[in-house]
Amino acid sequence: MAPKRLTKKDISTLKKEYPSIEVDIGNISTRMRNIVSLTNKFISNAEYQNDKIDLVELKYYINSSFGTMPKKTSSDKDDNLEEYIAEVVEGMKDGTRLIRSKKGEGKRYKKSTINAYKTLGSKLEEYRKYRKKKYLKFDDVTMDFYYDFQQYLYSKNFTPNYFGNFIKNLKVVMRL
Repeated sequence: MAPKRLTKKDISTLKKEYPSIEVDIGNISTRMRNIVSLTNKFISNAEYQNDKIDLVELKYYINSSFGTMPKKTSSDKDDNLEEYIAEVVEGMKDGTRLIRSKKGEGKRYKKSTINAYKTLGSKLEEYRKYRKKKYLKFDDVTMDFYYDFQQYLYSKNFTPNYFGNFIKNLKVVMRL
């Protein structure tokens, strides 16, 4: 069944009831064009990469493009950092967390990347146990933590590059 077309009288009545209807319709129309454009871009990218088209990934891609993804609030900064990293890794594995950088936007993370974040989580757990802490909070990550974690890893014979990769990944996780 096709929708009923509006007559001039219907439009006139609507304008009286909703004075901003033309602007609202224009905004809706623009948003719909943007969604179509993003969908086409996502599909083209998937076809170019010979990837299957996953609707969950498409939804995430569109939502992240419009900035409608849930953001961490300042109260979340009290959360357990290790648990948060585990959630991030799980999201990377199951495809609910996708790459947001321009180069690979909307794509799933590679296994090697997921493993790097898993290793970060396990090293932070080892460090926490070594320091006899119940858990690490976001607010615990300070310059003192940086130097102490660095010394801890060096004492385990890890290289400066290895430590640098951990810090790089930790910064990424804390920005998500």
